Amino acid sequence: MPASHDPLGPDALDFWLDFKGVAADDRFSIQRVADEQGVPVTQRMVWRDVEPDRFRWEWQRLMDGGASWETRWAIHFRRR
Repeated sequence: MPASHDPLGPDALDFWLDFKGVAADDRFSIQRVADEQGVPVTQRMVWRDVEPDRFRWEWQRLMDGGASWETRWAIHFRRR
């Protein structure tokens, strides 16, 4: 692994995701439409419970035309 990483460098092209900022239930979110096995799926990242010393980051997807978001994973961050 390199000692440093340039997020805009040529090696980052394989990891670039085309998210756009949106409001999600009055929270900051970014989302995009991606192809999952030939099916367009809306994906989003949402930051919840943001406090000075902690927050929750969720990766979600929408597959049923807008009825419900499925949380694929959630990470709880806490400052030490």
